[in-house]
Amino acid sequence: MAEGCRSVTSEFDFTWDIECFEDHVRKRFQEIFSPTFELKCVHVMRFFIRLKLSHTKNDYKLAFSMFAVGGSELREITTRLELSVASEDGGRRFQKSCTLYFPDECGDERERPFIERGAALLEHLSRGRLRLHCHLAASVNPARTAKFNFSADLQNLSNQMEALRLDASMRESVITVRGESFGVHQCVLLSRWPNYPDYIELFKKDLIAPDLHSGLQVIRLSALVEAAAKISPLEMNSKECRERAADMYDLLSPRLFDYLLSYVYSGRLRRISPAEKLKLVRIGRQFGFGEMVERSQEVPAASTGVTRCSTEAHSIEWRCEDTRRWRESRFRPLTQIINAHKEARGSLEVVFFIDSQKQHGDIMLEVCFTSNDLLAAVSCLVTVTKFDSSSVRQSSFTFFAKDFEDPVGRMPVGLSKLDLRDTLFRVEFSFSNDSSFNQNGTGIVSNVFELSAHEVEIVPCLLSYSYQMDFFYEEAEAHDTELIAEGKVVRAHRHILSARSPRFRRDLARDLKRLGVIKHFVNRVGFDALVEMVRYLYTGGCHLEYLEGDGKPNLAQDLCIAGLLYELPDLKEKCYQRLRRRTFRRVAKT
Repeated sequence: MAEGCRSVTSEFDFTWDIECFEDHVRKRFQEIFSPTFELKCVHVMRFFIRLKLSHTKNDYKLAFSMFAVGGSELREITTRLELSVASEDGGRRFQKSCTLYFPDECGDERERPFIERGAALLEHLSRGRLRLHCHLAASVNPARTAKFNFSADLQNLSNQMEALRLDASMRESVITVRGESFGVHQCVLLSRWPNYPDYIELFKKDLIAPDLHSGLQVIRLSALVEAAAKISPLEMNSKECRERAADMYDLLSPRLFDYLLSYVYSGRLRRISPAEKLKLVRIGRQFGFGEMVERSQEVPAASTGVTRCSTEAHSIEWRCEDTRRWRESRFRPLTQIINAHKEARGSLEVVFFIDSQKQHGDIMLEVCFTSNDLLAAVSCLVTVTKFDSSSVRQSSFTFFAKDFEDPVGRMPVGLSKLDLRDTLFRVEFSFSNDSSFNQNGTGIVSNVFELSAHEVEIVPCLLSYSYQMDFFYEEAEAHDTELIAEGKVVRAHRHILSARSPRFRRDLARDLKRLGVIKHFVNRVGFDALVEMVRYLYTGGCHLEYLEGDGKPNLAQDLCIAGLLYELPDLKEKCYQRLRRRTFRRVAKT
């Protein structure tokens, strides 16, 4: 580590229940690999642990090493490994620990001898299960630390595309699974369903038929399944294809298909029971959802501080001494998605923000019930502590879903902008559900955050979602709308435009069910601004600093007007802040 260069330590926990360890020893396996887990600082880095078995005549030795998949911007990870045999009553019958530094001077891999006499470990396994617990302290440059969250723009993209799926009035096509109909849109399937373009190219006549009564297109599920079986990478004869299609058809339920469509539209993975996950993996592989299958299988037994975790608690910490941006009235420093512990229990969306309506700009905590039909009430306790522990404040509140239209609940954290001038705070908040919810065994979700002033980072699954949508926009595949500005054409898809912009939804309402390509004239918006505004609608991203460097100095101003006209408040605000910073720099130079 460079001398005199300050570092920040973030702590993460990972627990691995090692299944069938005795069988591995008996069969003289050489290596056992853990599920991958992720640490997030600037970028998400994926790691896994290897236990190496060295067999002797009557015994074996156990060594431990850690690997990174891809590069690492971390300076150092100190890993404390603890191997134990956990009994059913919660006790530990065997315990052994060691410490490993990663990466070391020799490179990214270092093997650490762990247990010299493995036979002693096997004696305890008949009375419990083998568990590996890792506590990782990751050291990183504080200027590069990042938040564990979704960006607001990508979150809006995800939510609005999911709303498009659920809006019956916006349906374009229908798929029926065991009597239950699902509305879908060809443009979304083409952009997000990996093999769907191949299905259309090879089997369109069998796959899609118009419904003259409803005016919608009907996608035949049987043809969809048969198409998936026929273009499988496995070489199969016609009989094997039919058998594979029949097997998939039997596995598909309305619930699983809804899960697939939710992933396609929102880019997010919902919780799913272990039994259904096995079916989902088989179906996902057959339909070409490789990324979804990979992510759904990478949930460790228990963990904290990883991107995808199934545990009841999260613990994430970071520090930053620069709190200037906290004084901005519209600064929203954190958005955290907290999943319920039980599958199908919905999730909470937690946001810190500064309430500019208050005299001193109070910092508020906003809780949004993302599944308002599943969560009845949530109690929240917030504790604010100075880093030097000289001051502690507590506030609590109970949010009832039925009381909020969105439904959203808000409560003061106990800080204002004035408090942020010369000190840092640690904010802890925990959520517990009401008694009727608790009797199902959901427990309490706890989160710890040390508030930072750095730029918002984004979750990788939504990042890949944004990339796919950007590629689809650039290719303009199967476009059904031509937007015309300054005599030039931008090709797009009317349902995506309508889902993301209230103005487009009103303007294109009569054309949603029309066949063929429509032309729509866009007034008061220049061509360059229109191109980037539509890109924002598809991807949730807008990189003004790069675009203005490409000879478009007035793009921020033009996009600000476009955001106002097409009712895109986040885009308008982003451009406004860009113009404001540019004005401040110009004034500072004079």
